[in-house]
Amino acid sequence: MNDEKKKQVAIFRFGVINDFVSPTRLAWGERQRLLKEKCERPWQIPFSNRTRLAPATIRSWIRAYEKSGQQLESLYP
Repeated sequence: MNDEKKKQVAIFRFGVINDFVSPTRLAWGERQRLLKEKCERPWQIPFSNRTRLAPATIRSWIRAYEKSGQQLESLYP
């Protein structure tokens, strides 16, 4: 996968997690509701035939993004 495709995937992933990593902190119950909502909806995932996301996947993207100091590159595949 070339750098442009990796960047497209990272931008998609950021679009999924942006509600969780914004400066406005969500209450725990709101975070859980939002996570469930994101996992239940179908997605057009770049360069993948999959259409669903698992909670663990979204949580891992959030951890990677926060651990990196909010660097988009941390969301590259």
